[in-house]
Amino acid sequence: MTLHYCHLSSMTCMKILGKLRGSNQQSIRLNVRKCKTRRTECASRGEKIVANGEEVDDVEEFTYLRAIVDKEGGGSKDIMHRLQEVRDAFQRLRRVWATREIGRRTKIRLFKTLIRPVLLYSCETWKITKADERKLNSFQFQCLRRIMEIT
Repeated sequence: MTLHYCHLSSMTCMKILGKLRGSNQQSIRLNVRKCKTRRTECASRGEKIVANGEEVDDVEEFTYLRAIVDKEGGGSKDIMHRLQEVRDAFQRLRRVWATREIGRRTKIRLFKTLIRPVLLYSCETWKITKADERKLNSFQFQCLRRIMEIT
């Protein structure tokens, strides 16, 4: 299921859908079964968005480009999800971290290349609290201690 996310007001969505409905081009169609909306707190909850005669579902949260979008707009829940993904990725490379045939400098470069991007993907959209920042830093330091073989 494809979930679409846009930062538009309900009225803007209604205007766009109206123009799509009124256009003579048959190539522009909206698959309502694949569409979901997540409205912000300021958007009116009473209005229903209708496209092609069907009501578009309004959900509390969904995943868009592997990021969790919820009423917080990208916060602790997404960070916890991202930390779990990166823990799994780090664990899959445990043989690399444990081997003595690869130097520490190379292992750190691998960490920066393979692990950190998974952790920080879409971080520019997060609302970070001090607790979230501590969790992210703690995870990175744990990984680096393991790579450097510091107990």
